[in-house]
Amino acid sequence: SSDRELGLKELKGRIKSYQEREPTSSNRRMIRKYKVEYHKKYTISAAVLVFVLIGAPLGVRLRKGGIGVSGGLSVFFFLLYWSFLIGGEDLADSGYVSPWLAMWAPNILLGALGLFLVWKEIKPLKNKRIPHNMRQNNHNNSVMKDSALLGKEKMNTSDQAADEERP
Repeated sequence: SSDRELGLKELKGRIKSYQEREPTSSNRRMIRKYKVEYHKKYTISAAVLVFVLIGAPLGVRLRKGGIGVSGGLSVFFFLLYWSFLIGGEDLADSGYVSPWLAMWAPNILLGALGLFLVWKEIKPLKNKRIPHNMRQNNHNNSVMKDSALLGKEKMNTSDQAADEERP
């Protein structure tokens, strides 16, 4: 079976097995390789949240762009994430970067971009407030409508009372 098909327990077991051996360059390389696979299992699962953070604000902003723009951006961000992940895997396997950082860097970088995009979409909404005079007018209009309805009800009840008094 390939390393990618191993479960988390098996990966942890192999990492521990190689750590207990003599620290040769071959053993250190295998430890890095298994740690990369271990972290990749979590980072790919967490990537769903990253893509939501990026996709939601872009979807709101690019409503009129059509399927071509949306599809193109989706492919672009997928390829960007994939290239970060593959590049990080190569850097970690060769020992230039720790496996943890190599596998989590794409989520951290693109997640930060996603949070920025969400912030950019929410920021204008915080500044949009209903002016006080408009709220007052809306309130006065509804009060006037309510009092007009009450006046009609009073008129109806007084008309009924007058009708009852007539012989």
